[in-house]
Amino acid sequence: MRLRTCVQLREAGYPEAAVPISALIIDAQDSIQLQAIAVELDIFLAERVMSRKDDGPTIESANP
Repeated sequence: MRLRTCVQLREAGYPEAAVPISALIIDAQDSIQLQAIAVELDIFLAERVMSRKDDGPTIESANP
């Protein structure tokens, strides 16, 4: 449920989600930690961070 909520908040893109998501950065599950970090980066960076199941988060640039 935490992972699903994190993904939904990431897709919504609300800056207000930064504070509640920050608590998930220290979650016991690595997948939730990585998703929370990706959400925080998406909120504060101009470039969108894409997460992968195998590699963890990577940065995707619109202009190569």
